[in-house]
This record gives sequence, C-alpha cells and structure tokens, in this order.
Amino acid sequence: MRLGETVDIVDNVTITVVKVQGKYAKLGVDAPKNIIVHREEIYRRVKLDQEVATANASGER
Repeated sequence: MRLGETVDIVDNVTITVVKVQGKYAKLGVDAPKNIIVHREEIYRRVKLDQEVATANASGER
C-alpha cells in the first residue's frame, strides 16, 4: 500500500495509510463511535478478560 491509500471495510469504516517508513505502515481508522476498534493484542486481552469474568460469574475455576 502507498501513503494515502484507503480500504473500505464496510460502508462506514475506512482504513487509511497515514505513514510509511521502510517496511512498516501506520494506519488510521475512521469509524463511527459506536464501532469499537482495537489493535489485535488489545482485542485478544479484552476477549480473555471477558472469558475470565464469565467463568468467574458462573462459578467455574
């Protein structure tokens, strides 16, 4: 991808290349406030925390 290029995920979510440095690219996400956007490592942590909370609420250990 090149600087300024965009990818439309759905009608109202767009990913844009905002910086390119060597083999790395910085991406910007444009999405409505009601759509939660996380980097992968944050998303995985959130899901794990939810699973632990659900297990604890149901009495599992």
